[in-house]
Amino acid sequence: VQRMSLCLRGRNNPYVGRITADNPLSDPFLLKKQMQQMEREQCDYSYCKTSPKGTGVDLWTDDCFQETIRHAEGSYEREHANAYVWNNEKHFKILWFEPESIPTDVLPSSVSIDTQEDFLRVKSFLHANENALNWSCETIQTSI
Repeated sequence: VQRMSLCLRGRNNPYVGRITADNPLSDPFLLKKQMQQMEREQCDYSYCKTSPKGTGVDLWTDDCFQETIRHAEGSYEREHANAYVWNNEKHFKILWFEPESIPTDVLPSSVSIDTQEDFLRVKSFLHANENALNWSCETIQTSI
């Protein structure tokens, strides 16, 4: 949480997003849809639990994120920026974003980099495909 807070210092952003290093194939199209729905429903926090592992993004309003920084307790909540909100669901208006367009029944369940094999698979994909970081999760997952 502190590293994210330092990155935001001096900025005035209404939303804070988190894409982790082990999920370099986070879907920018899903992110945009998720943020739009979050804005429409005036939610404090949002996460997509239904997208394949490695494509989802955490989103907070700035106020919610600042509260997370102030109140995160213990090393787990301080390391995992979303843990405070997840542990205090009743305190926040949370959007568990569920996009309509992901055919999860035919796609791999993960494009996260959790093992050396995952790393090599994603690395190969990135080297073989120009602008792959801007691809949708449907395109990414049918190509890996």
